[in-house]
Amino acid sequence: LEEGDKLRFDIETEFDDNGDFDAILDSIRANEFLTLFIDTNIQNYDSLESLTINLLDASYSSISTPRVISLEDLLMNDFEISVDISSGMSALRHIEIEPIFLQDGVYDTNNLGGIPNFEFLEWNENFAFLDPNGDKFMKFPLEKILKTDVTPIAYLFNEELKYLELPVGLDFNWQVSNNEYTSIDEYFIDIPSRYMDPDSPTEELEFAHGDTIVLRYNIPVKKESVSELERCTSKISPMDTLLHCPLQNCYWLTFLIMKIIQLLQILITTKFH
Repeated sequence: LEEGDKLRFDIETEFDDNGDFDAILDSIRANEFLTLFIDTNIQNYDSLESLTINLLDASYSSISTPRVISLEDLLMNDFEISVDISSGMSALRHIEIEPIFLQDGVYDTNNLGGIPNFEFLEWNENFAFLDPNGDKFMKFPLEKILKTDVTPIAYLFNEELKYLELPVGLDFNWQVSNNEYTSIDEYFIDIPSRYMDPDSPTEELEFAHGDTIVLRYNIPVKKESVSELERCTSKISPMDTLLHCPLQNCYWLTFLIMKIIQLLQILITTKFH
């Protein structure tokens, strides 16, 4: 989703006249549940300011006060989203999620240099390989998106945070591949094994197994956050515990959970210059 776009889940289309899912929809619209809980796994959340959750009717009008969840609240609750569905749900048709992104500082769209990011790692010979020129590299998966239109694309430091310059003619390589399970692009960088001694710049050294490395690279200023809805549960109101067969509701709630997991995957990607 690009910034300003919204993700809508059409709960009626998915559950109406769909066997026991229809009964769950009826229970929600009869205000027999108190809260909807959605567990999410959000990556690259540092560009998010908040999420806005809207409950809409068939004409896309709000049927309740929008729920604004700050990034701090998301972190505090381990990315669990809670939505009040205790009343006024008779016309519920859509659950809408809208990301609100940061706009200031390094997240300003005029920042073309990117956002600095640091990762700590150790040289591991098990991931080392030789390129066609016989130079040794170690392949390393990055946590963030790599900004590739800058030179150099990365910087190395030792555990004392001294800059490690690469020998002349040696540079980083990188790859990107799409994860077939998450459909998310994953970035990898090939780190050269050789570097110049920061205390004796004419002397060339080589990483050994277990050496600590600090890697710095830039992230593009694109408002991107990836979130997978992992689990969705509802809290049944106390009155319904006595009146509405809660055990059966719980069984079919499992199917509801699986259905939402299958149907909802938030991909929030906003492109900038």
